[in-house]
This record gives sequence, C-alpha cells and structure tokens, in this order.
Amino acid sequence: PVFFGREEESLAGVELLDRGAPGLIMVLGASGSGKSSLVRAGILPRLRSRDDWLILPRAASRTAAVLTDLTNTR
Repeated sequence: PVFFGREEESLAGVELLDRGAPGLIMVLGASGSGKSSLVRAGILPRLRSRDDWLILPRAASRTAAVLTDLTNTR
C-alpha cells in the first residue's frame, strides 16, 4: 500500500497525543476523505516505531463475529 500527502496531518495527530491528549483523538471527516488511511498508514506506524507506545490490535471485527455467532444460536 502507498500512503502519501498527509504528512502534516499524521504529525499533528502524533503531536496531539504527545501534548497530553488522553490517549484518544477524534478523526473527523466526510465519507471517503481518508480518515482510516490517516490513522492506519499515517499515525499508527509512527506510534509503533516508538518505545513509549504499545499499539493493540483492534478487536471490532472479532467482537462482531462473536456477537453474530451468539445471536444465531437460537
């Protein structure tokens, strides 16, 4: 995958977290504007390369699958 052109936004996200945002920032934008790409290809790789951050895998898709399995066991 190629990700380019959002260097300023990526650095701004990391800077917000460095300045004391409580481990959470909101990324807002219109559908298709690249919010997920900014986080997954811009901000997270920068945080992963540092020793002061531990990035956990997201659990949303697995949680949805478990909930689906639970609702289909009737």
